[in-house]
Amino acid sequence: MTLFYIPRDGGREEPLCRFLVFTREQWNRIQAEDGPPVGTTIESLDAWVYVAQLPQSNPYESNSADTEQFDAMRLAIRDVRARFSIEGGGPDPAAAREAGDL
Repeated sequence: MTLFYIPRDGGREEPLCRFLVFTREQWNRIQAEDGPPVGTTIESLDAWVYVAQLPQSNPYESNSADTEQFDAMRLAIRDVRARFSIEGGGPDPAAAREAGDL
C-alpha cells in the first residue's frame, strides 16, 4: 500500500509512505543483498515482516507550496511504528509457506 502526496498544481504525485509485506525468508534474503536498504522494519509477526519506505528528500522545487506541504505531511519512522497495527493477528502463517518465492 502506498500513500501519495498529490500536488496542488497537478504535477507529479510522490509517495509519502509505502508499506511492504515480506515473508521472513524473503526479508532475510533481501537483507543479505548488497545495496541500499529496501525500507525499515516496522513490525514482525510469526512468518511475516512489515516494512515502511519513507522519502529520503523532498522532490518538489524549493520555496513552492508543494514543498512546504510535502514537508508538513512527511512521517518519521518512529511515528509510523507507533501508529502501525496488525489487525486480527495478521495473516495466517501457513500463507507464508504458500507465498513461496514471490
